[in-house]
Amino acid sequence: MADDRRSGPVSLGCGTLIVIGLIVLIFSGGGRIQQMNDDLSNMRTDINNLRAVIEKQNQTSEDQTRAIEKQTQEIREFKNAMSQEQKVPQP
Repeated sequence: MADDRRSGPVSLGCGTLIVIGLIVLIFSGGGRIQQMNDDLSNMRTDINNLRAVIEKQNQTSEDQTRAIEKQTQEIREFKNAMSQEQKVPQP
């Protein structure tokens, strides 16, 4: 009679399956999880470095734009001064 019960199908509850899955995950995937954490940390560092480079390029671009605008204004002023000088009658 005891043999009949042992040969029947086994039924595990959902909670038992979850516990078994967690145990397997903990003992089999530890190295992979650490590697993934290291990769994620490296990606965060790379992203922060890229952000710093982009910010520096944006600042440089803004500085160059201001310099170009200043030079353009100086050229306009020089052009206006030259045209004013040409309008003055020569003795």
